[in-house]
Amino acid sequence: MKRIAGTIIISLILAGCSTLPFRGFGNESTDGLRNRLDAASSALAKGNSQKAASLLGEVCARSSVTGVTDEALFRLALLKLSEDEPAGYEESRQLLARLKTEFPRSQWTTLSSPLAGLLNELEGLENENLRLANRYRELQNIKGLNQSLIRQNRDLQQTLNRLKAADLELERKSR
Repeated sequence: MKRIAGTIIISLILAGCSTLPFRGFGNESTDGLRNRLDAASSALAKGNSQKAASLLGEVCARSSVTGVTDEALFRLALLKLSEDEPAGYEESRQLLARLKTEFPRSQWTTLSSPLAGLLNELEGLENENLRLANRYRELQNIKGLNQSLIRQNRDLQQTLNRLKAADLELERKSR
């Protein structure tokens, strides 16, 4: 009897455990991601943006969870902008693009829309700036070539005037 009761209890325990969700290896629960996001917010509040960026990067690298990953993407994009270098701008644009594609209905996507537009405009202006810089170099090169041609033209004009003078002198001597 004890044996049957023990078997039934063990069966019930195992049956109960089999209904629990399996999170798999390497996956983290929503609570774990939320805790990392909260830790990143705390690090930002304390002025430790490097730690916050690291924690936000970890959240973004894990599976997408609405309400957690979308906020982490937005906050990490803002941190990348504060690096104030072109690579940071590009990474921020990529994070905001990911936010828009993975979480189109998120409040963070709505908030990021103007920022994403400005970053795209910035990229366009940077491309235009490069194009104009190349054009300026071309114009400087053309200006240098033009100055060289002006000098050659002046030298040829002087040579031509000397030849005319010499020709007139020879003509006068031959008369």
